[in-house]
Amino acid sequence: MSEEVVVYLRTSTEDQDPENQKKHCLEFCKKQLGTTTPEPEVIKEKQTAWNRARKRPKLENLLEKARKGEIDHIVVWDFDRLYRLRKRTVKIVKEMAARGVEIHSVNQQWLEQIHNAPSPWDEILYDLMLQIIGWIGEEESRKRSKRVKAAYQRKKDKTSWGRKEKEIDLEKVHRLREEGKSFSEIAKELDQPKSTIHHKYKKHKK
Repeated sequence: MSEEVVVYLRTSTEDQDPENQKKHCLEFCKKQLGTTTPEPEVIKEKQTAWNRARKRPKLENLLEKARKGEIDHIVVWDFDRLYRLRKRTVKIVKEMAARGVEIHSVNQQWLEQIHNAPSPWDEILYDLMLQIIGWIGEEESRKRSKRVKAAYQRKKDKTSWGRKEKEIDLEKVHRLREEGKSFSEIAKELDQPKSTIHHKYKKHKK
């Protein structure tokens, strides 16, 4: 009897395309698990893997089927596609293993080679490396979160996301206007956009 293989793809933002993940996962299924036809079921879900409280209905449904013995192999592109929370990822992988369900990561294929080590080192090394992979995923997510929050705060404080805007000497602008110079001439002299000069001048004059 053939074994049931399911591919799980998770993307966290609208601009991520899971098709590249899908291609690599299906290649893994064919080469490493020997799947031919029909093609394994592919489950796609757009959701963050960091927030444990947020519902992941498709993943939970997949795991429930695995608990019932309806699935033998779950293939993901990377272990962080399950969760970026290390403890949660390790818990899922170990629970599935205890139920005879193997979770395979395309990006961490080398991890499966540890099973060739003599017992009990195979289990010890596998658990250790899985913990390390989970820790790396958590750190990457924390750093990304900090960058996003910092960028949001800069935007909130009305500072520039890119190059810092040059200060405009409004006193000089007023002086040049009194000398009869046009906004175009002033903008050229101060190396600033005409619209910016005009806007700040009017605002300052009020």
